[in-house]
Amino acid sequence: MKIAVAIGLLSVLGLAVVAPAMAAVNVSAFGEVIAIDGGAGTFQLRAESGDLYEVIPPAEFALSDLSIGDEVLVEGTLDSGVITASSVVILEDVELRVVGEVIAIRSLFFVIRTADGVIYRVLPPEDFDLSSLEREDRVLVQGSFVDGRIEATSVTLLSPFDDEDGPFAKDGYYCRTPSARHPALNSLALAYDEPYSELLYYFCEWRFGVGEIKLALQTAVNLGGSMDFGDILEMKREVGGWGQVWQQLGVRGNHEGGKPPWAGGNGKGNNK
Repeated sequence: MKIAVAIGLLSVLGLAVVAPAMAAVNVSAFGEVIAIDGGAGTFQLRAESGDLYEVIPPAEFALSDLSIGDEVLVEGTLDSGVITASSVVILEDVELRVVGEVIAIRSLFFVIRTADGVIYRVLPPEDFDLSSLEREDRVLVQGSFVDGRIEATSVTLLSPFDDEDGPFAKDGYYCRTPSARHPALNSLALAYDEPYSELLYYFCEWRFGVGEIKLALQTAVNLGGSMDFGDILEMKREVGGWGQVWQQLGVRGNHEGGKPPWAGGNGKGNNK
């Protein structure tokens, strides 16, 4: 089930709710090549949403490597139906394709977080050099989902998006349109009696997932309000993991190394 969600959400990232009259925005889209114009140096992409886009590939991309029917990942800026691409990746025929940000690197694997807050542990191919990765790198991971992790056949480093509005700014619909409330964030704002604008700030500017924001809210409640949830999120960014956060705050789980029993609860400290 998680595999289908990852593919479906990321296939149209940034494309599903783009208004034609809007200024250029960052996009990341999976789709099929349906036409190639060698003279103009462009190709047409049918995104999995069904929308059609003209794509101007980067100068270093060899259009001759592309064939009609190829599945590709295109990233760049969208303006009036034209994507000026910063990267074009021809995709493999694999079970799973995920774009995410590297949030942790270990000796044998690394961890990514998608734009929707889903976290995956990734076992890279044997010939992949983990030292080439850094935290906050954006990557395309292709492979299969096995025993709770992605066993990757390839890992491709993607170009960073422009970051003009904050340290980790997003360009999704809810970040561009604050009046159109994100359903999950709005539910958390109501459940924890916090301003929606503050939750949206950490979601858009700091790129925390909904689940991480919920954990910070719950942690703040269980600390009796002695620390703001935003400070907890910023602390998490600095130390790298929730285990370290809870340890520094003196919050203990049922067993050493375990999460607190209320972690993942709903509303003001009430578990479901």
